[in-house]
Amino acid sequence: MITRPVDSSSIPFEPPWRVILQSALFPFLLASILFLLCRTITTTLPLYFCAFAILSFILPAEAISQTTLFRQSLCAAAPVDAIALLLLPPLFSGTILPTQWLLFYALLIAYAAALWGCVRLLASLRFAPPLAAAMTLLLSIAWLTWPLWTSAFVTAPITDMLIPPHPIFATNSLLHPPFGVWTESPFPYRLTTLNQDIPYSLPATIIPSLVCHALFAVITLTAASLRCSRHQPSAPPLANQ
Repeated sequence: MITRPVDSSSIPFEPPWRVILQSALFPFLLASILFLLCRTITTTLPLYFCAFAILSFILPAEAISQTTLFRQSLCAAAPVDAIALLLLPPLFSGTILPTQWLLFYALLIAYAAALWGCVRLLASLRFAPPLAAAMTLLLSIAWLTWPLWTSAFVTAPITDMLIPPHPIFATNSLLHPPFGVWTESPFPYRLTTLNQDIPYSLPATIIPSLVCHALFAVITLTAASLRCSRHQPSAPPLANQ
């Protein structure tokens, strides 16, 4: 008996446009809908903060549901592109500058890559995909909201380390003109001790946040790929009987 490999010509070919639609269309539309809902509430700085929360809710579950790296990358990029496109009106109206739009787009890409790397690494550690997505969501929301839930015990040395890589503070630094400082607005002023009991200053640039999220993405994606290749079953050898 001779065992032969599967003939690749028998596998149906999927056109690239179909792969793109199947992988990217739903997260693109979902991110667009959620961002438009947020824009009905505010058009100022919190709208840009909502972009990170939307990515946290959409990207992990959608990306890990795809079967190949290419499909996962499309799924991770789709909500980022949707949000960036919907932020073009403030650019055209002169509310923000082209450099601010481009740098915020880059920050979204780095944050999305970090989410993708986190969920892929957890899945490679044999967590079930839904659990990996849920854990990534919880970790990312905890990271985004630490200025609120750590108010009771955070100290100045800790905030000095955590503020520069944080995407919210990086965004505020990038969009300080024209939107001001987010901790000085009424709602967050009641929820956090930053700029009250604990003085702080916005980062001078978004580079620390970009580098930290991009480095985290590189490390986690590389580790996940190494683990997947190590546990990938090899093709059965030809056997003669």
